Amino acid sequence: MKRFPSKYALNVARLSARIFHEFDPLYKHSSREVARVLAQKPFYKNKEFVNYYPPMHDINVLTGYLRRLGLYVDDHLDFKEEMQRQRNLRIKGRKQN
Repeated sequence: MKRFPSKYALNVARLSARIFHEFDPLYKHSSREVARVLAQKPFYKNKEFVNYYPPMHDINVLTGYLRRLGLYVDDHLDFKEEMQRQRNLRIKGRKQN
């Protein structure tokens, strides 16, 4: 036989939860989830979401270095360099010093 806590014990538990900023012990789990989600900072105020810019300069330098070592293949850059080489062979490109 399950014994239910007395009314006094429930009131003390509720008072304790209010003092220590916890949830009321009689709340359901779904209500606690909703309260937790609503307590979070909204996305438009979260700096991790709003002020994120990838370090493009560092990425470009790193991929260029890896390309020179032969560990990274950039087909588009290879194509551009080949087209520039072809222009230079036809004497239509910029003169390189």
